[in-house]
This record gives sequence, C-alpha cells and structure tokens, in this order.
Amino acid sequence: MKFKKIAALLGAFTIASSLFIAGCGNTGTSQKTWRVGTDATYAPFGFKDKDSGKLAGFDIDIINAIAKEEGIEADIQNLNFDALLPALQSNTIDIAISDMTISEERAKSVDFSKPYYIAGNGLVVNIDNTNINSFKDLEGKRIGVSIGSTGAEIASKIPNADVRQFNIIVDAFLELQNKGVDVVINDTPVNEYYANEKGKGIAKV
Repeated sequence: MKFKKIAALLGAFTIASSLFIAGCGNTGTSQKTWRVGTDATYAPFGFKDKDSGKLAGFDIDIINAIAKEEGIEADIQNLNFDALLPALQSNTIDIAISDMTISEERAKSVDFSKPYYIAGNGLVVNIDNTNINSFKDLEGKRIGVSIGSTGAEIASKIPNADVRQFNIIVDAFLELQNKGVDVVINDTPVNEYYANEKGKGIAKV
C-alpha cells in the first residue's frame, strides 16, 4: 500500500459508510511513524481499556495491523470526532480512523479508502420509552447527537426537533440516561454495544 497522499483512514460505517481516508502531505520512504487520529468513545470500534488505560477496539486493531504490514509505527491520538477532519487538513495527523460515513462534502477535503464496515444509523431510547419506535416519531423530540456526526446531520432535518450536540457520544448517552434528551441518533453497532454493556437495563435500541 503506497500513499501518494497521506492523511486518513476513516473508519466508516453508517448508511454509505467508508473507511480509509487520505488527505494531505506526501509520504517519504524515510517515514517511520504514522500520526493517527481516532475518537476512542465509540466502543467497540475505539475505547480505552479499563485495565491498561490503552486505546483498544476494532479500529485500533485495523490501523495497527496495516502499520505492521507496512513496517511503520502507528502513533494513535485520541481526539474528539469533530476535530479529526480539521487535524487532517492542518497536517496535524496523517491518518484518521473512526466511525465516519463517506459523504460528498467530506470527500472535498480528504480521500477515503474503500469501506471496511457497512452499517446504518439507529436510535437509542430509555428502556421505559414507548412513544419512539422509528425515525418517524422524532418530530418535536429532544435529540442527542455527537458534533459533526451523520447523526447530527440527520437530526438537523427533523421538523421542530430540539437537537443537542455533545463533544463525545458517551455524553449524549449519559444525557439520555438523565432524561435530558428523549433519544440519541448514532451508528447502530455503537448503539447496540452501549445497550448491551454500560446501558444494559437502562437503554434500548
């Protein structure tokens, strides 16, 4: 795998989801380390291991495997999701790998790889919620999303919705638990992991 442009592996999964991302800056044969950005709040794709404190998850395994194959070190930094693209554009990082949907707008500034995971967006509500069963039920509701996400884009198009954006998705889930929002829109695999782990008995997909 030879990069003419280095920039980003964006893990993609959501509706039209994508994967690699490449942006700016030429790679040289002397390069020994990739500066990689990820948002490690999207378990099981990225998270901090509770015992070691190190970054772990599907995305972390993928970028480490690719770097090993290329004989390069992956220096992985944990960034907020909305900071990943600006970090690529400013050449602060070389590659980003995280939950990210390929879109025409994003593709204007970075290059995506082929998708490595295809998923959709879904809804998370509190376990006792009975009036939200689909996207059709969201008009006028308080909706939690992470800044810069596809969920935020979807929520912005829902009539009369009170959209509340959070720096990290776990804060949106916490606000849901505290009944500050009625629903969270987010990537389905992350939703399911949350509902079966930290949100077990509290939330449902």
